[in-house]
Amino acid sequence: MDICFKVHFVEEDVDAFDIRMRWDFKEFTQPDDTPYTIVYQATREDGAREFVIAYPHPTTGELFILRGHVKGDKVTIVNTEKFDQEHVKLYISFYIKDPEKQQQILDEIEKDPTYTLMIMYKHNIFA
Repeated sequence: MDICFKVHFVEEDVDAFDIRMRWDFKEFTQPDDTPYTIVYQATREDGAREFVIAYPHPTTGELFILRGHVKGDKVTIVNTEKFDQEHVKLYISFYIKDPEKQQQILDEIEKDPTYTLMIMYKHNIFA
């Protein structure tokens, strides 16, 4: 089943854009033909499924991060933010105070930068 909702990525967006995500009533999945990347998802204590996706802006291609949750048939988008690769080190230093751990995370990202956001969320760095 697909869950659909509309999002204004930035204030300048005159029209809202349709977002369609695959939902199996337990978690989101990512078919090959989808434009989004699932960065994080988990079930909260209240039973809602929390999610974070990376989604390219439909007209500019800039990468945006959408945070939200779904409970029953209601989707709530908590926020949308433009992702800036330049801020990765700042995010890591804000959330991780141990310099060795910071370097370990940076090394992991350097090995596979495609998964930067997933690696950050894995280490509880919420960019």
